[in-house]
Amino acid sequence: MYLVYKTLTYNELIIYICGITIKCLACTQWFWGEECENACTCDDAKTSFCNKTNGFCSCVSGWKGENCTENVDECHDGGNKCGRNSTCNDTIGSYTCACDEGYQKNNNDSCKGQ
Repeated sequence: MYLVYKTLTYNELIIYICGITIKCLACTQWFWGEECENACTCDDAKTSFCNKTNGFCSCVSGWKGENCTENVDECHDGGNKCGRNSTCNDTIGSYTCACDEGYQKNNNDSCKGQ
């Protein structure tokens, strides 16, 4: 078998091989599967993309889980996000850093004694 003719039309790739027509669909965003028959279950606002082959959700920063609906607690994920003399406060989808009492933020966002 060999490729005889190839054309690209919208989201559809049609390949003609030795008299046999093979049609490949490129699914639109938020759909997946062989015929794009499955809707992605990802939370659109918290997902960077849905895999068009298997429906896997790739979450944006601050979110996790099968459908990107679980908040990541950045303050307790093992890293020191805020640095010395400050406290990390988890927020929905992100976090903030607040200087400890007696300290204030300087120009490079670190907390220095007053």
